[in-house]
Amino acid sequence: MITDQKNRILNEAERTFFLRGIKSVSMEQIAENLGISKRTLYENYESKDELILQVIRDAFKERTDFVQKRMKEKGDMNEFEFLFRLVVEMHNSLKAINPVFFEDLRKYYYRIDENSVLDLRGNFHQCIKEVCLSAQKKGYFFRDLDMDLLYTFITDMIADKLKYQRDGKYTEVQIHKNILGSLLRGTLTPKGQVLFDRYKRQWLSSMVKF
Repeated sequence: MITDQKNRILNEAERTFFLRGIKSVSMEQIAENLGISKRTLYENYESKDELILQVIRDAFKERTDFVQKRMKEKGDMNEFEFLFRLVVEMHNSLKAINPVFFEDLRKYYYRIDENSVLDLRGNFHQCIKEVCLSAQKKGYFFRDLDMDLLYTFITDMIADKLKYQRDGKYTEVQIHKNILGSLLRGTLTPKGQVLFDRYKRQWLSSMVKF
């Protein structure tokens, strides 16, 4: 059972991790921000790893719930419009998170990211895959395309783009427009490319405003 005290700690940890990254934040700093003792903090969360794990669990659950809610509201909307709208909404919700958080997660806490939240992450990705498979059945993607492989490749590339943003060499719009968008477009049928081009322009336009 999560008590009010645990929720307060969790919310502050999430805020601080998202703002500054993980490695640079100590349990002592979180306790100080909350005006509680380190003893009280450790009575609720035995370690920083436990606290990080709960932050990640909550984040994946929130994202999964968000996608499932949008899928129920999808109605007759075509898959590309749905996916592009979803990406814009998620981009908007994630834009306040410091890229250092994701870098720290991959560098120093990869065991938590890869093992402890595997089921939760799988639930989230499965929701997106269902939409992509539906698009393939309608003839937007080539029928002989392995959608699991494509999805894994694209999501890995999206994760890697954080490094290029962090280095300041390229903007997110440049990465999506020149690399991710072009690669994805190559997996589409002419029918799919028409829809992709239509919504890609709207998507890039909205990202520039962020």
